[in-house]
Amino acid sequence: MAHLMRRAGFGASYEELERRVLRGYEVTVEELLQPEAQPDLGVALIRQYMIDWTNLQAFPSNYTYWTFWMVNSPRPLEEKICLFWHSIFCVGQSKCMDSPQIRRQLDKFRRHGLGRFDHLLAELASDPAMIYYLDNQLSHKNAINENWGRELLELFSMGVGMDGHPNYTEEDYCLEMLGGYQMPDHTRALLKDQIQKDGVLQTGAAEFSQRVGQILQLIVSTQEYQFA
Repeated sequence: MAHLMRRAGFGASYEELERRVLRGYEVTVEELLQPEAQPDLGVALIRQYMIDWTNLQAFPSNYTYWTFWMVNSPRPLEEKICLFWHSIFCVGQSKCMDSPQIRRQLDKFRRHGLGRFDHLLAELASDPAMIYYLDNQLSHKNAINENWGRELLELFSMGVGMDGHPNYTEEDYCLEMLGGYQMPDHTRALLKDQIQKDGVLQTGAAEFSQRVGQILQLIVSTQEYQFA
């Protein structure tokens, strides 16, 4: 039981381990796999002892906040998965410069981290922290920034390919399509009203959103990238 709680969480106290042993291994596994059925961690205690709680704008305050959550959450697997995805879809204070962005992304990992991978990718496609970290806010019609599209394909999903068989090419329109998000402020991402290439209107915002969804479906449509 102790090994399970270390792997599916961040360990457990002796008292918690004894309680879980009495309830049984199978019951514990089911509880871990259904975090939404467990009570969320209340904020009364952290409000009492963390004076920075009311203004989590500073990055050190957010480090404290997340550490508290990892140690005390009754949903340990949810926090472990949150940390897992954060280590893959990396963002950081060096470029985001807005700690609530990262905190909101962590909330997305909690909500979608145990679900379908393509759904998680769709959520991240318009995530402010990811967009800002990968320079999409600098994209405009005369210089479409392909950084986020490239990272999504090469690092986060399909991979660059091998043995002379690329999974995508430099001409892939996906790179430009994913460059179409704007950042009117630090809290939200909006699709541009129109995307232009070489001065020619390519698509409107509604069609653009649909195309982004099609791109994400394409990424996971091959046999190697099927997710239940």
